[in-house]
Amino acid sequence: MILLFEYDDNALYCPRNPTIGNVVIHNFYANHAEGGSVKAIGKYAHAEGRNTIADNRYTHAEGDSTFAGKMAAHAEGQETSAYGYYSHAEG
Repeated sequence: MILLFEYDDNALYCPRNPTIGNVVIHNFYANHAEGGSVKAIGKYAHAEGRNTIADNRYTHAEGDSTFAGKMAAHAEGQETSAYGYYSHAEG
């Protein structure tokens, strides 16, 4: 299990209670979050704006209340969500 924790992208986190789960994830690097209530979870994830979540490898969420899940998804604008692999949503 230690090897999986250090070399895999799987993680457990709880946004409402950061003391639960794997808060420090060793293999998540090069992720960047800026703004208010933003989360960049995964390798090379980038979240910016307000209440945005970039929740996988290479994802990018920007704007207000946007969500980018699955690998390489991109969501931008207001209340947009990109759920598929390599998906893009804006507006």
